[in-house]
Amino acid sequence: MRAEANDVSLLRLPNEESWRDRERSAGDLPSPPRPMSELDDAALARLAEVFRRDARWVHSILRRFGVDKGEAEDVTQEVFLVLRSRLADVAHGDERKFLFRTAAYLAANARRAARRRPAALQETTREPVSNRNAERELAEHAELALLQEILDAMSDDLRAAFILFEIEEMTVTEIAAILSIPLGTVKSRLLRARQVFEREARRRGVGQDATGASDARKPQ
Repeated sequence: MRAEANDVSLLRLPNEESWRDRERSAGDLPSPPRPMSELDDAALARLAEVFRRDARWVHSILRRFGVDKGEAEDVTQEVFLVLRSRLADVAHGDERKFLFRTAAYLAANARRAARRRPAALQETTREPVSNRNAERELAEHAELALLQEILDAMSDDLRAAFILFEIEEMTVTEIAAILSIPLGTVKSRLLRARQVFEREARRRGVGQDATGASDARKPQ
């Protein structure tokens, strides 16, 4: 199934002031950022188009990588801030590959920060649930939480392949391109990810349908 993006508000492309506020040290990112002022009109138009096309996709990837709902929008903007700083190095057509890798990197940082955060503070990031929708939202939350627990049992490599294939419904060829790995490696990771998924689902006494994964798609 393709990931839903109904829980994300209208995302906006960060401006230059946001870039200065969020600028990280070289140790926090794979390589030092560049000032946004270096981008010309064509580059800015390209960035805006990529953001329009892929912002919700990036948000859903971050959620599947375990980023809290309350932080996912901020981290989505960080992903695009990184893209903006390195746009000249990203070939046309390779934007999603760059976005996915950056999202995976920043999601790992966000998960580490969340583990260090006091439990009481983590509770404050959760949005209140209205009484009218409480039952439905609690059921959806339980299902998503269960899926997230199973994804958390996978290594980052296995989880990336699993998310792209099972949730984003990409082909093996598309996954190989995004992750820059051979087709055989994608298939191997998907097989191992499926084994982890089935093992963890059995441990929790649930079937695959309870977590949203499907047996219908097989790597070709």
